[in-house]
Amino acid sequence: MWPQLRYRPRRMTPRHPRALTSRPVTWLHRGTLVRLRSPAAPTTRQPRSRWAGFHYAMTEHPKLNIDVFVYPAGQRAQAEAIEHGMSAFRKDLAAARTQGTCSRLDELDQSRFVLTSDDAPKNIPANTVDAKVIAAIADAEPFVGETLQLSVDLASSGMPRLSNGYLVYTQLHYIKVRVSAAQQAIAQTRFDALADQAARALVPAIQVSNVGGCADLSVHLDAKATPDQGAVEMARQIKTHLGFNCHGSTRQAGIEELVKTAEVIEIAYDPSEWKSQ
Repeated sequence: MWPQLRYRPRRMTPRHPRALTSRPVTWLHRGTLVRLRSPAAPTTRQPRSRWAGFHYAMTEHPKLNIDVFVYPAGQRAQAEAIEHGMSAFRKDLAAARTQGTCSRLDELDQSRFVLTSDDAPKNIPANTVDAKVIAAIADAEPFVGETLQLSVDLASSGMPRLSNGYLVYTQLHYIKVRVSAAQQAIAQTRFDALADQAARALVPAIQVSNVGGCADLSVHLDAKATPDQGAVEMARQIKTHLGFNCHGSTRQAGIEELVKTAEVIEIAYDPSEWKSQ
């Protein structure tokens, strides 16, 4: 069974989807990755509990712990979303220190995490305008995030661990991949390569379909722009909106068919929680 999540707000606000159904979909196998546990189902009414979690193992490297978390972010500019998400990420790390989960937590490095998309037009542009439109489509809302490399001592065991966190904003949600392993079990360079491999396999394969008012699209063009400039800007805005994966109804999103073969976890939340997360 492929799990999915459904988000349904209890009331509507103009700035947020009038009704929202979001379904992160995962699988039992993804290349050398095997899912070990089903999604976690939140049971509290706290805003930060609106998430789904999946645990994976790499068949050839079972000592690596691989966890994926999917939680709502709302509509934000890419750079703003990543800045907000990384700020929350570091607050979680600080909380782990103060709560005694970690006896030591060192941040080793932070770098950009970029995934290329294979859905860009493959046709050869007929002219310079076509080339600019294709470039705008390719550049609009790519899979871009951040990687945080950590070295951690867990308070429970006292043993040092390597830990890499990957954060990406896509489809109105954050996708966070966390990979860790005992420091004595693997060299840093090998660990980084395997963690990167896992994140690159998992992040682009997670589909989150959103249903509601976010399906509405308004294209804003400069009245003084030339027709060529307008075509490029229109292509960019449409591609960005398509990246939200929003639909006007569950039928358009294909959810009715998916629930026949997928496990559904329904989570109720308030629209105000959607904005903050």
